[in-house]
Amino acid sequence: MRASRERAELYSPQKLRQALSEIILKDIGRSSSKDSGDYGSLGSVRSWYQLLMVVTNAQHETAIVDDGAQIGEGSRVWHFVHVCGGAKIGQGVSLGQNVFVGNKVVIGDHCKVQNNVSVYDNVTLEEGVFCGPSMAFTNVYNPRSLIERKSEYRTTRVKKGATLGANCTIVCGVTIGEFAFVGAGAVVNKDVPDYALMVGVPAKQIGWMSEYGEQLDLPLLGNGQTECIHSNATYYLNDNKLTKGE
Repeated sequence: MRASRERAELYSPQKLRQALSEIILKDIGRSSSKDSGDYGSLGSVRSWYQLLMVVTNAQHETAIVDDGAQIGEGSRVWHFVHVCGGAKIGQGVSLGQNVFVGNKVVIGDHCKVQNNVSVYDNVTLEEGVFCGPSMAFTNVYNPRSLIERKSEYRTTRVKKGATLGANCTIVCGVTIGEFAFVGAGAVVNKDVPDYALMVGVPAKQIGWMSEYGEQLDLPLLGNGQTECIHSNATYYLNDNKLTKGE
């Protein structure tokens, strides 16, 4: 067990970043003695930095990740991000510039949280969720500055593969179904079915979306069947509920 821990520490993202940084500085030092004006055969400082970001759990120098935060392998934490200590973030996640992640937050594998998004306490994002630029979550339904309501946080869950468009708002206490698609600027204040296409203020369902991200040729209500032209997957609408064929 001790050997395993030592091996894990040796190959931790922090150790890899430190080792790569030393290599980069040495290479720059050798190349800067030349009059060629570049940084050697391995490219510019920017290329080195991109390599560093790729091979480790990248964390920009301006980002703040509090002690205790869990961030999975291959995740990227960009400029001016703040991740609180209780957050649990999966593998291959991208946190764009100026993202905030609260303590009681779970973000699943391969999620993309674009610039200027705050993921507050009691929000869970399942695998593969896309949060568009400047979209908003809430966690108190009726906030007042002069009244403490931290004990009244409502849980919000966004299920696998869902898309939350730019500048949309998800009012706390709702569940967004698998592969649902919330249009830009929409305000969601109730649960959203799997594969539903939601737009407007307040958001209303206007159709159905495939897992590929294309609107399906199906009625809003009733029964029907269609194929996604990109994936050839078959979708079945039965009693106003959409499912994907095996």
